[in-house]
Amino acid sequence: VYPLHVVMLLVYIAMELVGVWMVGRGAVMRPMFDDHHSLASILTNLTFTQSFGRHEMPTWNQPSWSIAAEFWTYLLFVYAAHRAGEGLERWLVVTIIASMPFWRWRRPKASMSPIRGAWLRCVHGFAVGMIIWRVWQQAGRTPD
Repeated sequence: VYPLHVVMLLVYIAMELVGVWMVGRGAVMRPMFDDHHSLASILTNLTFTQSFGRHEMPTWNQPSWSIAAEFWTYLLFVYAAHRAGEGLERWLVVTIIASMPFWRWRRPKASMSPIRGAWLRCVHGFAVGMIIWRVWQQAGRTPD
């Protein structure tokens, strides 16, 4: 996924540069390299950190904020699974409980922007999914 992400980011940057060139030729367009297409946001896109709250709205390749949130969530899970060992379920429950105040505090603001709080939402959802999977597994059920 990352190589495709970088290629698409380069395509969007090239399109922005063409826009700058066209504005220089008198074309009427939106401002080039605005807040959603800034030079700083190129770095957050390259490091998959655009879902950590630095930006109010998605930047460059707009849907990529979700895969960025998933990327860091998966890395966190691998680290947590390695550190927690058999106590992983406890850590998952702690993660779910610890993230709940975020929903109460942030919910009205988060609904205005899909990217605001994205990583924490992803961690929360992943932890809930893992707990459901463990309950399903312990009930002796297997996927069809």
